[in-house]
Amino acid sequence: MSNKSVAKLFACLILGICARIPAIAQTADSTLDRAEAKVVPSPVLGPVDDENYYAITARPVLRHHLMLPSPASADPGRPRLKPKLRVATEARPDAVKTGTGIVYTCASNVPASTCNYLNTTVAGYYNNIFTNANANIYIQFGTTGLGASDGFINLVHYTPYVTALTNKAVKSSIQASALSAINTYATPAYGTQNIMGISVSLGTALGFTGLIGINAAETASCTPYTSGCYNEVITVADAASQANGGFSLYYDDQGGTEAANQYDFYAVVQHETDEVLGTSSCISTQNSSGLIDECDGPVTGSNGIPSTVDLLRYSSPGKLALDTTPSTTAGQYYSFDGGVHYGIYGDGTSGATEKVYNTLDNGDDFADYISSSPDCGSNQAVQDAEGCPGEDAGLTILNDGQSEITILNTDGFDIPEAAISSPTPGSTLSGSSATFTWSAVPGATDYWVYVGTTGVGSSNIFLNSSAITATSQAVTGLPTSGTIYVRVYSFVGGSWTSIDFTYTGGSSGSTISLSPASLTFASTTVGSTTAAQLVTIKNTGTAALTLTSETITGTNATSFIKSATTCTTSLAAAASCTVSVEFKPAAAGALTASLSVADNATGSPQTVTLTGTGTTLAVTLSPTSLAFASTPVGSTTAAQLVTIKNTGTAAVTLTSETITGTNASSFLKSATTCTTSLAAAASCTVSVEFKPAAAGALTASLSVADNATGSPQTVTLTGTGTAASSVTLTPTSIAFPAQIINTVSDAQVVTVKNAGTTTVTISSIALGGANGPSFLELNNCGATLAASASCSIYVAFDPTTAAAKTATLSVTDNATGSPQTVTLTGTGVAAPSVKLSTTSLTFATQKSGTTSAAQMVTLTNSGTAVITLTSITLTGTNPTSLRHWIPADQRWPPQQAAQSTWPLSPLRWELLRPS
Repeated sequence: MSNKSVAKLFACLILGICARIPAIAQTADSTLDRAEAKVVPSPVLGPVDDENYYAITARPVLRHHLMLPSPASADPGRPRLKPKLRVATEARPDAVKTGTGIVYTCASNVPASTCNYLNTTVAGYYNNIFTNANANIYIQFGTTGLGASDGFINLVHYTPYVTALTNKAVKSSIQASALSAINTYATPAYGTQNIMGISVSLGTALGFTGLIGINAAETASCTPYTSGCYNEVITVADAASQANGGFSLYYDDQGGTEAANQYDFYAVVQHETDEVLGTSSCISTQNSSGLIDECDGPVTGSNGIPSTVDLLRYSSPGKLALDTTPSTTAGQYYSFDGGVHYGIYGDGTSGATEKVYNTLDNGDDFADYISSSPDCGSNQAVQDAEGCPGEDAGLTILNDGQSEITILNTDGFDIPEAAISSPTPGSTLSGSSATFTWSAVPGATDYWVYVGTTGVGSSNIFLNSSAITATSQAVTGLPTSGTIYVRVYSFVGGSWTSIDFTYTGGSSGSTISLSPASLTFASTTVGSTTAAQLVTIKNTGTAALTLTSETITGTNATSFIKSATTCTTSLAAAASCTVSVEFKPAAAGALTASLSVADNATGSPQTVTLTGTGTTLAVTLSPTSLAFASTPVGSTTAAQLVTIKNTGTAAVTLTSETITGTNASSFLKSATTCTTSLAAAASCTVSVEFKPAAAGALTASLSVADNATGSPQTVTLTGTGTAASSVTLTPTSIAFPAQIINTVSDAQVVTVKNAGTTTVTISSIALGGANGPSFLELNNCGATLAASASCSIYVAFDPTTAAAKTATLSVTDNATGSPQTVTLTGTGVAAPSVKLSTTSLTFATQKSGTTSAAQMVTLTNSGTAVITLTSITLTGTNPTSLRHWIPADQRWPPQQAAQSTWPLSPLRWELLRPS
């Protein structure tokens, strides 16, 4: 980014040289930032004390920073340059703060959900990176290019600013290197004013007072961090500005894909937040003649008032960008060592187009090109993550916005650092080995250690092969004289930062041996303690040895115990003492630690490796409860299974599986596949049945006794015993009268009654026995029969052969005595056969009106069944001339006269008188 400097405003508004400020031109391939003045300047500054940490009293000057959307590239293969949203990959617990750190206050035209995302994800990024960055920022939509920030700049003296950096108790490697570079040039290089511009946030972090902020209306100054006072106001393009600029805004929290003509709203705010914190510069490269110093003072050719980032701007190696005669080399960079070193090439070229920017990774500078003018092929902008795609391959820290964070760290904002606590920094080491221990950094996920003798940041003695998570590192091969450089990196919030420490090599006249060199403990159940093993410490030197401590250290230190020791603080030459170590695993798995012996011998601390495996004995039962259906007293249900599984890492001893509890006698362990031992990850089963011994709700438990944690484990057993049901059938037998074969008798009724107190479940009603098919059954009984209720079964006889028949009607249910039965009997008979004694009668001629003598016709039942006589009638041409009757001696008794069936009966026919 090519941000016009705060100092340019000083020159224009305070020092009265506005005519010398060159015009600002927009480039073709990058987002353009502009700085503009909005307030009339104050009178000339009065004398102040250089050591006074107070902002200079003067009429405030309003800084206006404008970012315009970059136009589409002429190269169709090159995407439009855009700010990139940065988020913390690993958050510190205190990253998202309330009322401190970076806080966004939103205008009414900013949705609440957007404001919330600003105060969590965006603010959380800064609060995760920095420990002392505070800013209250007002966010609004309004008329602008892409985004803008406005706020009052604050003037302070250069000397107290450098003093504030110098007096930091703990400085990052970047801050220390930058401070060294700042002190390599004289203060007069920045003119006789000895003043500079600083942001409210950085000024507050460094202890300056008397700073001013701005209100939301941008009309008045105010006291920062009081109600209604903001560090700056950030304005993002409203709908009209977007339409005018031919772009739209993309919201990272709403998902979707960012289109070519969209800009991430949150990335715009983040870029402007960098400006609010203090990344503004007064250096310009947007001029065809080369670098332009826009911080000139009142005298032509003199140097003006820099912003904090301008103190380390270089136009070429060894040449300050603010120098009286700056280099005309295209591009400039940010340096930590006075611009001495060259780094890798940004675009793979060399010679005149060489890019003088370097990375921390290669041990040189981390540089920052300010602009992308005139095109991506020559000058590159990496400060705000815009950059030129494809030209910075290999520079993992560039083009991702990290450079701005690095600059802010350099200028005074603190990133959590890993400070070495032992050995004491600056002390003389004893012997050729040492363990460097540092304080844990909140939010840090990894550490890296460099140890060397060739200069700050060197690693010719030791360098981690990969990142570590421990907060200590043992190093051997240290020299016994000269300076030793130690650098500890910590990875916080997606970035690496480091602190450098120095020591002096020293020798020790004492030597020591530890035996054995390692202790291996047998596999042990978590929480159990093994027998102690001994480590012998022997003074192999010629002088008394001072023993400082014998401690358990390492990844699983809590799983090993120093249970006893015979050692004191001094060990005479050739003498020995012992340390007892026990293994009490705190977790399952392979566990390692070290017995560390600190002393004044060479190679201190000496260590003994401790290893052991923690095992767990754990059993799970599934399911954890069995519920049986309601069951009549004395009846047994089908079995249900309980699975016993060894979820630990060692074999479990099973002692027993028993039924216990209040109603244990109502439940049965009917089978089991378990033995006395259950291997790790293995399972076995226990079958449980329910046989209620009484009516009512019944409970018990299946109890599994073993040597696992939580023994005995139990499964709850529940079920309800119901009173025994009673079903009666009435009648218990039916004898059907003889029935002509292939005809159906009248139905007989069987009544089924539930004589019990609970509902009966009827499974089936069926005919069986020797001649079951000779009977028919129909019923109105359902699947259940309530207590005291009845239903009916209708049974008929339907013989198909002439013979005696027997069958059984069976009712199957859940009542006692099921199935209940009714005996059925009947005889099938052949169809009846009728025979007449004659088929004709002939009467003699008879005088009309007289009656002839009777002639007899005999009707004989020749079959085996009773005949039903429907009628005996005379028919034909002259039926009235005949009459018939049954002789009195062959008639049935009177009581049977109404019956329509008779046994064998002769009929007499008489000839009536002829008419």
